[in-house]
Amino acid sequence: MKTEEKILIKLRELPTDEQEKLLQQIDSRIGEWEHSQVDSIERAVDTVEHTWARLTLDPQTLRQVAEDPELDYEID
Repeated sequence: MKTEEKILIKLRELPTDEQEKLLQQIDSRIGEWEHSQVDSIERAVDTVEHTWARLTLDPQTLRQVAEDPELDYEID
C-alpha cells in the first residue's frame, strides 16, 4: 500500500470536523509552499538579470562555457 493510500485511509477515519480542520491546514501549507517557490524563482531571475553581462570571466572559462554541449542557452 502506498503512503498516499495510507494517508487517505487515516483521513477517512477522522471525524468530519477533524477532517475539515486537517484539510484547512493542508491547504494553508500548500499555499505557503507555492508562495515560497515563486519567491525563490523570482529571486533567482532577479539575480541573473542584475548580474547579466557584469561578470568578467577569463578567456579559458568563457571558452569552456561556450563549448560545453550540456549547457543550453539562447542568444537573443
